[in-house]
Amino acid sequence: MEPSLESSSPLLLQSLWDRIRAQEDFLCSPLFPVLFSLTLYLSCCLPYLCLDTLSSRVDLVHHYKIQPQSRVTWVMAWSCLATSLHTHSVFIFPLSILHWYWRPVVLPAQAPGALHVAWYVLVCLLLFDLQYFVWHVLHHKVPWLYRTFHKVHHRYTATFALTTEHSGVWETLSLGLFAAVNPDLLGCHPLTKMLFFTLNTPTKNDCLNGTTELKKWTECMSEDPTVKATMYPNETYKAFNKGYFEWKSSFYCCL
Repeated sequence: MEPSLESSSPLLLQSLWDRIRAQEDFLCSPLFPVLFSLTLYLSCCLPYLCLDTLSSRVDLVHHYKIQPQSRVTWVMAWSCLATSLHTHSVFIFPLSILHWYWRPVVLPAQAPGALHVAWYVLVCLLLFDLQYFVWHVLHHKVPWLYRTFHKVHHRYTATFALTTEHSGVWETLSLGLFAAVNPDLLGCHPLTKMLFFTLNTPTKNDCLNGTTELKKWTECMSEDPTVKATMYPNETYKAFNKGYFEWKSSFYCCL
């Protein structure tokens, strides 16, 4: 049962909210959502990019790479960054202007209660995770969706942080829509929305940059018939498959 959210005192967050509201003109401008999104995304990617740079020099870092045999080049990194910058400037910024014109942001004077924030941030994270899971499965299982929209996300077989948003316009905007609409549907306070976006961005990035289980998942995706049929000609795929899995045959399975 949902906790008594309104009874949680807003005083804990009021000081923080007052400082944020002091920048109200900027927060309500159409430029803020674009800069906020890009700043969060690049800040989350930077530590992983540093680790990729160190991995060729530090054995301890190299040992924990998902793909020890792969090498991330600056050309690959710049290509992903350019795609993200282009999408934000050409598509997201104009949409932000339209939203600013039709539904201007209003910042209430009172901060939400701490329990209110914690509850709705958790709900938004779980809801977005469910939506992303269903969306992703559909784009891998429906050949037309994969070929038309999702294929660009798998352009680089080497896993690195900037590939998390290396995707087509449809993919970026649809996932952005999920993230933006959920807090509105739940009637979240603007501070709750900001904290949700702040936590959601590193969560998305981290899911593509860790753990042994991710290795198994990545290999399963590479074995997906739709992926093989739309990404690789037969001979190319055989060469990729051999080079990719020879380093760790114990992971060559699908759970």
